[in-house]
Amino acid sequence: MRFRIAIAGTALASLLTLGCGDSDPNIPVPPLTLTAVSPTSGPTAGGTNLTITGTEFTDVTSVTVGGIELVNWSVSSETQILGDTPASTSSGAKDVVVTSSSHGSDTCSRCFSYVQTEQPPPPALDFAVLGLGNQHTCALTVTGAAYCWGHNLSGELGNRTTRSSTVPVAVSDGLTFASLEVGAFHSCGLTGTGAAYCWGENEGGALGDGTTADQSTPVARSGSSGAACPTM
Repeated sequence: MRFRIAIAGTALASLLTLGCGDSDPNIPVPPLTLTAVSPTSGPTAGGTNLTITGTEFTDVTSVTVGGIELVNWSVSSETQILGDTPASTSSGAKDVVVTSSSHGSDTCSRCFSYVQTEQPPPPALDFAVLGLGNQHTCALTVTGAAYCWGHNLSGELGNRTTRSSTVPVAVSDGLTFASLEVGAFHSCGLTGTGAAYCWGENEGGALGDGTTADQSTPVARSGSSGAACPTM
C-alpha cells in the first residue's frame, strides 16, 4: 500500500510541476517526415516550382536540394512546403532535406533530379527605352514589354526569381508599359492607363505597395490611378 501511495504522490508532484502550457518531457516529440517531392526533375538552371509534402513542418529552419537552400521557400501548412529549386552546377539525382528546430530533420534521398538543358539564345529584341540601375538594366521594347538583366539579389529583374541573368529576361505577368524608371535596386513602370507597378528592393517602401518586402514580380503601387512612379 505504501508503494502505491508513493507512486501516486510522484505522479501528482510531476503534474503540479508542469505549467498549464508546458509539455511533458517524457512524451516524445513526433519526428518530421518527408514523404514526397513534386515534380521530381527540372533543369540545372533552377527555377522549378517545387512542392514538398510530409508531416510536422513546424519551426522549419532549412530546406535544401543537393545541399543548396531552396529559393523563396515557405511553409504553407504543417504538411506542405513550397519553393523554387536553386541552380545546380551538375545534373543527376539530389537529396532533398528539411530541417526543423523542434522536430529534427528528414531526407528524401535522390528525390529530385537535375536535367542538363541547353541555354536558349537571347531573344532578338528592339528596345525603345533603356534604364540603368546599380548592377541591373531594364528596357522596354517598341511594344512596351519590359525586359531586365544583371544582378537579381532582391528581385530586380522582376521574373519571379532571385537568380541573376546575363541575358534579357521578360518581366513577369505580361504587363506592357508606356514608360519605365530604373533605380539602384528596383524599377517601376507606368502602363498606358496610368497604373504604376514596381519590383525589386523595397527598403523604405520604395515600391509603394504598402510594405517593405522585396518583390521579384511587379506589384501595383497602392492607390495607383495614373500617378507617376515613385522617385528613384
